[in-house]
Parts: sequence; C-alpha cells; structure tokens
Amino acid sequence: MTGTTICQILIIVASPILTRLYSPTDYGIYALFISITGVLAVVVNWNYEPAILLPQDDHQSADLLVLCTIIALGMGGVSFIAVLFFRHQISTLMKSPELAPWLWYVSLSIFLSGLFKALTNWSTRKKRFQEQSIANVSESVVRIGTQLTSGMVLPGSGPLIVGQLFGQMVGVGVLVKKIWDDHKNIIFRRVSTKDLWHQATVYKKFPLLGSWAGLANTLAHQIPIWFIAFLYGAHIVGFYALANRTINLPASFISDSFSRVFFERAAVEKESQAVPSRFLKRFSSLCPLSPYCHLFLYGPSGPRYSLWYLAASGIRLVQLQQLWPLYLG
Repeated sequence: MTGTTICQILIIVASPILTRLYSPTDYGIYALFISITGVLAVVVNWNYEPAILLPQDDHQSADLLVLCTIIALGMGGVSFIAVLFFRHQISTLMKSPELAPWLWYVSLSIFLSGLFKALTNWSTRKKRFQEQSIANVSESVVRIGTQLTSGMVLPGSGPLIVGQLFGQMVGVGVLVKKIWDDHKNIIFRRVSTKDLWHQATVYKKFPLLGSWAGLANTLAHQIPIWFIAFLYGAHIVGFYALANRTINLPASFISDSFSRVFFERAAVEKESQAVPSRFLKRFSSLCPLSPYCHLFLYGPSGPRYSLWYLAASGIRLVQLQQLWPLYLG
C-alpha cells in the first residue's frame, strides 16, 4: 500500500498543474487513448498471467511467463495491423481526428501492459511486493514528470500520451532488472514449444472463463467514454475523465494492493473450501470504502438505483462462489 499511496499522492499534487498545462480536449484525447489500450490490455495475455501464481514448480510458472510474453507480442502485432487499416475510421467515429496519429502507439502500450502484468504476477508469486512498489512509483514519477516538463514546451495531448508510454517502459524495466538479477536462471533458460503448449492446455480455463469476464467488466467502464466522444467530442470526454479519476482515487489507495496479496494467498490455498468465504469477507469489508457505494446511496439518483445495484452484485457473488473451484482448479 505504501507504493500505491505514493503514486496517488503524486497524482493529487500534479493534477492542479497538469490541468493548467493541458486543455479539456487534450485530456479527452488522452482518455480515449487510455480507454482503447485499457480494453485491449485486459486480453493482451489471454488472461494467462494469473496462472503464473499456481504451479508448484517455478519452471512451469516460468513457462507461463514466457507464454504471456509471446501472446502479448502477437496481440501487439494484431493491433498494429488493425491501426494500419482503421485508425482514421476510429478517430472519425469518436469525433477526434487528433487521435489518429497516436493510435500507432496502441500496440506498444498494450504489449508493455501485458508484460508488466505478467512480471507483476511473477513477483507476487515470489512475495516481492517491495519490487512492485518500486516499479509503480518509478512508473508514476516518470509519467508525471514527462507530462509536466513536456507540457511546458509542447502543446496538445502528445506529451500526456508520451509520458504514459515512458512510464510504462520504466515500470517494466524496473521489474525486468529485479527479476533478471534474482531469477534469470529459471526464466531465461531453454524453453520448448511442447512445454509452452502443455501449460497453455493445463490452464486453458483462464482465457476461456477469465478473458470474457475481464473484457466485459472493462468495457462497462470504457464504453461511456466512447459514447460521450461520439455524442459530444473530446472536450467533454476530458471533463468526464478528470471527474472519474477523482472519484476513483479513494478506492485505488488500497484495492490494488489488497487484490495482489489476496490472489497470492488464494493460489496457495486453492484447494481449500474457505477461499470463497474469505473473498466474501474481504469484499464486505472493502465495500464501504468504495466511492460508488456512497454515490449510489447518497447521490442525486442514488435511491432509484441502489436496490438494482445490490441485487446485481449479489447475483455476481453467487456466480463467483460457484465458479471459484472450477476457475482455480
């Protein structure tokens, strides 16, 4: 949580300066770029990265890490081809022609995202949470520093996107260096195609079950940005993105850190029947900290939607409790 807290403090401190360096339209273009890469990043590894936590043998886990890297490279190539043919159509549909030249960097961004997630799960397996904190803080410092310094001399949304890419590179670089120093003999050994195929087959439930759920969840957050862009343009998207980020700040202080530690413990205790009840207990304790719960209960339209929200959440929890042994087994 220390690393996450430092990252959020940096965002809070830098926000008043960044909002004076960049216009709402600049933030809107940046938000559209992040929304596209965010959706693709969910499936860039075909959701194999959580499986890195499960094998008893480190060599099998290393095979999964290599598998995730290869899949991420392939997905980056596919996205590059899609951008080659459809970048102008995408930017026109979102009424943001300024977005078109920056779509070339989507493939690089999602590859870095996939690699970062895979490396993070490896360090989680090794309980190297300090390394993750260092990587997250380094990513935030470089991203915000680049956005601040570049925004003073260069106009437009470009510095925001370039800062995002530089930050991703540094975050991945920190994890690669740490893992190289400690585990290079395990990971960077001769890996056969047969071993990779075996691991892909053993953990095939992760892409079959997890990819679609993760994609649907991410789309639920990103589709409003695309609709706002289609209806009102990038200028209004910028205001929405800033408001949404502000709302999410309190929850992000602890949610990411809690989830990483929880998944590590769940992987160790995957045969135990106590895992679903442990999840429900953690969920109920973290729920009051979510800003969305308070907005649903006390916002202008809160009472109208609260019961529907609670009912839908209950249905999802029951489904998760039934799927948990199948998913991890």
